[in-house]
Amino acid sequence: MDKLLLVIDGMKPNVTAMDFGCYLAGITHSRLTGIFLENLDFEDIPAPKTINGKIYLGTTKSTAIASNEENRIKCNESIEKFKEQCSKNQVHYTVHRDRSVPLEELKMESKFADLLMIDAETTFTKKDSGSPTLFVKDVLDEAKCPVIIISKGIKQIDELVFVYDGSDSAIYSIKQFAYLFPEMRKTKINVVQVSGHGTKITAQQKIKEWLEVHFDQIVFTALDGDEFETLQKYLAGRNNVLLILDSLYKPIIDEIWSKQGNNDIHGLPLFISNHFYFHY
Repeated sequence: MDKLLLVIDGMKPNVTAMDFGCYLAGITHSRLTGIFLENLDFEDIPAPKTINGKIYLGTTKSTAIASNEENRIKCNESIEKFKEQCSKNQVHYTVHRDRSVPLEELKMESKFADLLMIDAETTFTKKDSGSPTLFVKDVLDEAKCPVIIISKGIKQIDELVFVYDGSDSAIYSIKQFAYLFPEMRKTKINVVQVSGHGTKITAQQKIKEWLEVHFDQIVFTALDGDEFETLQKYLAGRNNVLLILDSLYKPIIDEIWSKQGNNDIHGLPLFISNHFYFHY
């Protein structure tokens, strides 16, 4: 992998996300591009008005000008912090400072990237809260490359859990991950299939043969029961685990997000492929 994107709110940088970005860039020997989204205060800037066929622009409030200048200063400080973290971790980096509409900027940036990483709590409006925020869900919907949603406290990856159902999109997701992260060959990978129709892994021999080409430690786990509740119990108490999901596996993803704070899965980072577009 060559180009990793790390989305950073220039006003509220997440140092944990920076460190995790540096960790992935370090183990993959990739360049880390920090995408600093500058949230300029446009709410107090009046829109043009037409009166008697002529265009007039009202007076911009001084509070908006002062606020924007303060935001620029904060963004400069965030960029310096990013450079400091990258240098400390010996990671090659690039800085992109985007001042336009955040979602549109990320759509364009992701077209020319291998992977996009974003903190689950990233937002640019006061009304957008939760984890993940509506903005993060929009990024998943629009990104043109795979996405990793970074959770609180994640520092490294010790285990990969591939949520599998035998579908084309699920297999595509694990292929994307394997191609992007050949350096994780020695990381334990657990293929988990939850089904209410018995405890068998779909096409186990076929996928085992393929996985053995890319990973050294492979475990298959077939579980019987409700998808979310069974997976939650299975993952309880695990740390430094990355969940690998395809973008059509909405039942699990929706459950993870709708029951935030009440389950053990919510705090785990997610890798989501975007070949099959993720729509909310």
